[in-house]
Formats: sequence, C-alpha cells, structure tokens
Amino acid sequence: METTYKKIFEKDLFPLITNDYILLDLPYFTNVGDVLIWQSTLDLLKNVNHKCIYSSSIETYRKQQLPQECIIIFIGGGNWGDLWKRHHDFRRKVLNDYPKNPIIQLPQSVFFKDSTYLQEDIEIFSKHKGDITICLRDENSYNFVSKTYNNVNVLLLPDLVLTFNVNKYITPKKGTGILFNKREDSEAIIYTNYNIPFEATTRDWPSIEKLPFNIKVYNKLIPYIKRIDALLKTNAYCCITDYLYKNFFKNTIIKSGVSFVNKYDTVYSTRLHVAILATLLNKKVYAIDNSYGKVKGVYNLWMKDIANIKML
Repeated sequence: METTYKKIFEKDLFPLITNDYILLDLPYFTNVGDVLIWQSTLDLLKNVNHKCIYSSSIETYRKQQLPQECIIIFIGGGNWGDLWKRHHDFRRKVLNDYPKNPIIQLPQSVFFKDSTYLQEDIEIFSKHKGDITICLRDENSYNFVSKTYNNVNVLLLPDLVLTFNVNKYITPKKGTGILFNKREDSEAIIYTNYNIPFEATTRDWPSIEKLPFNIKVYNKLIPYIKRIDALLKTNAYCCITDYLYKNFFKNTIIKSGVSFVNKYDTVYSTRLHVAILATLLNKKVYAIDNSYGKVKGVYNLWMKDIANIKML
C-alpha cells in the first residue's frame, strides 16, 4: 500500500526539491504519530537528489548561514494554526530568519480559532520573498489555504505515515483483543456515542502514558546540561539532544508504538496515526474523528477505499 502513496510524492513533491535543504520542527516528544511522520519523511527524502544539510527541533534550532537557494522544509502533521501554537510561531520565526529562501511545508491539517492570529499569519506569509509551497492532506485544509493565503502554492498530498514501512520494525501478526485508542488532549471529543465494545482495552500511545526510561533519565539531566551551557557558553544541550533523538529516542518511540498496536486484532482509534498504523498492520480498524475533522478529512481523501478501515 505504501508504494502507491510514495509515487504521489515522487510525482508532485520531488520536482520542487531542486536544491539542498534543511529539515525543521523535528518532533522531540513522545507522540508516536509525529515520530512516524518524521521517520516516513526521512525514508522518502532518501530518494531525492539533494541532501539535508541541517535538521533540528524547535528546542534545538539555531539560525544557520544558508545560501538563498537552500530550501527550508518543515515536517508535516496537524499543527498549522493556533491549536498547537508553538509550532506555528516557530514557522513564523524561521520565515523571519530566512526571508528569501524557498519554503516547503510537508502535509498538514489546518485549524484556526483566533481570527486576529490568522490575519497576522496571512500578512507574514504574504511578505516572504521566496517561493512558498504548503502541502495539505485534506480537502478542507486545502480549500481554506487556497482561498485565504496570498503568495503561496498549494498541493494536496497524503499523510506521510501512509508511506511508512512497518516491516522494517515488526512482522504484522493477528493479535488478540480490541483496543480503544482514546486521546485526551485539546483535539478530543465526547466518545460516548460510538458504541465502543465494553471489553475493549482503553489506552493512548504507551509513550504518552509513560515516558520511555531512557528519555525520562535524559529529561532529568537537561537542567544540569543547560546550566553548564550557561556557565561555559557552550551548545551542549542542542548537540546532545539532537544526537540522542536522531540516533536512539526516535527508534525507541517508533518501536513502542508499532509493538503496542500489533498486539491487537481490532482497533477503534481517535488518533489519525494509530488508525493509519493499525491499517498498515492489517488490523480491523474503526476511525473516530477528532475535534475539527482532521481524521475524517484524511480518511475521505486517501483511505476510504482501503478494505480494513471504516470511519465511524
């Protein structure tokens, strides 16, 4: 299945990556879905004829000296707007740092609550001197950006996790029992109308419920590392954090998520990427929408013809 989606990216996205690039907003947190997007992005970009010369999270980002033709690529997800505001504030900062460089935003969903923040955003993006391409993964987001923003190119592309190769991490198995994957954050809705089987196990991503041990230990060390940075004027925090997330923590989070979903036979999911991952693992999947239509939008456009998933 992932091969079909990869061909869409090769056809529509690859021609836009005409130079070396930097990759920003890496998810240095324990939401498996965002980390799956990160890994899927890395796997996809291996087939591009240009190289990544720098990558970072929001926390470890430092402005680089870049040639004007270097492309700024932002990781995809569901945080374009003011629901997860720190990610969008970060995009604005980067546009200010590189006012003439080309920008590519990988597939996103869009949601704004604050009309004032939205108008500020339109103005900021309209003033950027380099080409801007915003990739959207559902029709509502695509139509909204197309009508609202000036001076941007808009592309409709799948969620990147649809290209994820689960076989690199685990062999899909039958599994037993029913999972009700229930999110509890600002995208949650009331789930009592969905007739979830009473025998279902109710869980969120395991790495959200409980930090992996290695990340928990590192988080306790961070204040001391930052104190050393302040005293010695070094950049140890950024270097160490980048190294650990890229080389160890990313795989820890992915493996925990894939193993978790693979244990079950049937999955009811309120998270988009639990639903996608369970579909890739050949589970029987029932998807439930989030607070602003993200899950349904991606399902209707890219997943409704897949036999083992239905939208509730």
